[in-house]
Amino acid sequence: MKSNGSNRGALRPHYGGRAPPFLLAALLIGLVLIGFCYYNLSSQYSALEVQYRDLQERLRAVAEKRESLETRYDELKKTLEDNSKSLDEKDKQISMKEQDRAALEVALRKKEDDLMTKSREADTAAKALTGCLQRLNETSSKLSEKETSLTKLTSEVDALKAAVRDAETKAAAVERVPAKLAASETGQNTNIKEPEEAAKKEGGAKEAGNTLQYSMVRGWLHGSSETRVHTKVTTHPPTPLPPPAQSRPQA
Repeated sequence: MKSNGSNRGALRPHYGGRAPPFLLAALLIGLVLIGFCYYNLSSQYSALEVQYRDLQERLRAVAEKRESLETRYDELKKTLEDNSKSLDEKDKQISMKEQDRAALEVALRKKEDDLMTKSREADTAAKALTGCLQRLNETSSKLSEKETSLTKLTSEVDALKAAVRDAETKAAAVERVPAKLAASETGQNTNIKEPEEAAKKEGGAKEAGNTLQYSMVRGWLHGSSETRVHTKVTTHPPTPLPPPAQSRPQA
């Protein structure tokens, strides 16, 4: 047994209280690996930290942008509501305008019908006025002819009056001579009666002349009134001459 123990101790290497070299190599390799991993992890951590900060900045920017978008959304929503209300009001106004337009179209059609009726009435009245003017011109020409005839008749009547006056003057002159002779024979009473008879004769001659003038003017007026009734145009007829007055006997 002792010999086996001594033999076993004899087989072991003697390092004199130092660690074996493979253990040191393993430790060194482990330290190198740990250092490499630490360096790698630290570099990754730095990159991740940079990315984290970048993501935080992005998140902050996105949050700010989201807030601005929400604010913009609220504003747009409010604007949309206002526009919807305004659009509803505009629709109501448009419907009212359409109703007014329809009423105006109906009134316009009615006015057009009235205008066409008035135009036809105006055309009819214009034609009637043209006919009236033509008849008036014809009546005026006939009236001028009648006035010319009246002027001629008046001149003839004046000539007849002058002739009657001359005849009366001559008759009075002729009758005065025998009256004076008779007055000298019969006296004062006969002188009074004979001038009265001469005056009566003179008045009779005047009455005959006036009657002739009145009958001629009356015949002309009767003819002119028939012409006016035939043309159906209202005109003022000339004022007829008054009937001959009874001549007062000369004293």
